[in-house]
Amino acid sequence: MPGGGGEVALREGTVIMPWDIPALLELGIGEVWVRRRVRIFIVATGSELIEAKAPNEVLDAIINGKVVESTASFIGNYVRMYIPYAEVVGKSIVPDDQEAIRNAVMKALDMADIVITTGGTGPSGIDYVYEVTKSLNPRIYIRGLRMRPGRPTGLAVLGGNKVIINLSGHPISALNAMTVVVKEVIKRLAGVKVDIAEPRVMARLGRGYAG
Repeated sequence: MPGGGGEVALREGTVIMPWDIPALLELGIGEVWVRRRVRIFIVATGSELIEAKAPNEVLDAIINGKVVESTASFIGNYVRMYIPYAEVVGKSIVPDDQEAIRNAVMKALDMADIVITTGGTGPSGIDYVYEVTKSLNPRIYIRGLRMRPGRPTGLAVLGGNKVIINLSGHPISALNAMTVVVKEVIKRLAGVKVDIAEPRVMARLGRGYAG
């Protein structure tokens, strides 16, 4: 506040929230240097996936042996709700075809800092997402992490500090990877050192669990 002892109001790497703005204005600060949001593009893979645009299309999809895409949509909503220093610039759904996936990923890399893929990341004999990511000659590529759920998670760093993150198509697996891995990667790219507080709930297991 005016007349104070020279204390720091906001340190570098702090996420500016709405309640920080009145303090800045009280200090006579009308503008600050900020970094742009990290751009994210989501590529959902799976020949069985469709995007439901009306409620009745959900049941029709199930009857016809299709799956309504949900994981990529969830990721987009998670970013919008909990990662204000990032933005989703696009989303696409592509079939289980290596060339189609590669084309989608290449277009996404032109638009975004991070490309998140969903589906096709398991240890099966044919993994098109893995093959596409590997074909881009990443400087670093980690395939599979020791965590459950989310073991199939992959992370690749390309030239120009572009990042590809491979997530499982399973929503709970993707959620765990988002909170443990993806958000930390986004924070690093955004230069965030002081993040917004996340809601935490203390709970006790109803029965023993051997992980």
